[in-house]
Amino acid sequence: AWRWPPAACGRGGARARVLATVVWGPGVVGWPGSGQAAPTPGVASATLAWLGNVPLQADTAGAHLLGGYLYVTSSHELTIYDARVPESPTLLSTLPIPQMPYFAEEDVDTNGSILLIGTYGLLLVIDVRDKAHPAVLSTLQGGDEHTITCVLDCTWGYGSYGEIIDLRDPTKP
Repeated sequence: AWRWPPAACGRGGARARVLATVVWGPGVVGWPGSGQAAPTPGVASATLAWLGNVPLQADTAGAHLLGGYLYVTSSHELTIYDARVPESPTLLSTLPIPQMPYFAEEDVDTNGSILLIGTYGLLLVIDVRDKAHPAVLSTLQGGDEHTITCVLDCTWGYGSYGEIIDLRDPTKP
C-alpha cells in the first residue's frame, strides 16, 4: 500500500491511496503470506511512502470503493474490505462466487446496499448492507453482460451490450 501526502492528494486522496493498493498489483503488492516486502526496485517518489502489503488474490479483476468500503472481485469470490483507514484496510468478508477466470467481473458496481456481478449467464444481485455477511439476494438468467452499471442508485442496471435491468425490486430483477 502506498500513501500520498494529503497536500498531493486533494479531494480524491483516500480513494487514490486505496486504489494504488489494487492497481499496482503483484509486482508491488506482495502475494498472500509474503509479509511486508519492500517495494519493487526502481519505484520511488518524493510524494510516495511505503506502508506495507494488502494480500489480494493473484487474479483480482476489479474493485469499487464506496463509503469507505472496497468491494473486490476475483474469479472465485467477492471480498469486502473496510477501507475507512486507507493505509490499513481490514478484511470484512468473502462470498464465494465462481466466475470464469478470464471473464471475472472487472467493473463491479454497487450503491452500498446491493452489488451487481455477472457470471455464467446470470446477473447476481448481492445484498451488501451487512458488509460482514454479504448474500446473494436474487439472480436473473441471461443478465450477464461484460459489465453492468448501477444507474439512479441501483434502481436500474445498464449492461455494456445495451441490456437495461429493472432493479426497483432487487429481489425480482
